[in-house]
Amino acid sequence: MITENLKRALTMPSTPETSFAADAVPFKKMHSLQNDFVLLETAQPVSPKLITHMASRRTGVGCDQLLVIGPAAQSDVHATVKIYNADGSEVEACGNGTRCVVWLLAQKYGLSSIVVETKAGLLKGQVTCARDVEIMQGKPRFLTDEPLDLEAFGLQEGYAVDIGNPHLVVPLDTDFDPSRFQYLGPRLESHAFFPNKANVEFVMIDEGCVRLWVWERGVGRTRACASGASAAVFALLKEGLLQNTTTPVKLEGGEMWVTLKADGTITHRAEVNLVFDGTFSL
Repeated sequence: MITENLKRALTMPSTPETSFAADAVPFKKMHSLQNDFVLLETAQPVSPKLITHMASRRTGVGCDQLLVIGPAAQSDVHATVKIYNADGSEVEACGNGTRCVVWLLAQKYGLSSIVVETKAGLLKGQVTCARDVEIMQGKPRFLTDEPLDLEAFGLQEGYAVDIGNPHLVVPLDTDFDPSRFQYLGPRLESHAFFPNKANVEFVMIDEGCVRLWVWERGVGRTRACASGASAAVFALLKEGLLQNTTTPVKLEGGEMWVTLKADGTITHRAEVNLVFDGTFSL
């Protein structure tokens, strides 16, 4: 049960003179393909100060995103999930984070299939073996009839894709230096086409598989992004640049498998890991 102190800590206004030394928040640290998360199970809202403090890699637990798992209103849904970037902003979807939540709830309830509610809608996950989880991410769609012109950025074009959250998929030439995306990422994230910014995926096709580098809005360079991998495979398949509907995607943090089904839904599968759990002193 959440203590009154914890309730106050989660919602307390952020003032410099406030002391939280007597309070502690229980959490779990997880990652999937080195895209890492702090998970809180609470029905209480969390403050931006708490999010940024816990996400800090120098003074907090350290994570790309913080996920808050709360009770669900529907009987056939196991939990609600609110997803926050390291900068405190709330986002609609996070595939790798959802995979971690599904695994955690499957262990808690002794189930193999879990349904969670996010801002992007209901997402169903399946634990396929000990630590492998598959998520049905929904039906992606293009946001424009034609690719966006990216010549102003020294690139050719990019595909604007919605998969519950916005993505810009940028195909790369084989002579592209991936280190350039540290410079290009923040600029493309704020592309004028996307009013709420976008996640950016730089992709290269290499012998039937997709190599992918990720720049996430509100986070920066991350080791993996499942919704980004899904958006990339969708765009490349629809443009005829890929042939196999099930495609391995190699990210900086490891490999996942993405499948575009005949009905237009897309799934992704990869391993999750529980790193540690503990309490965070505020």
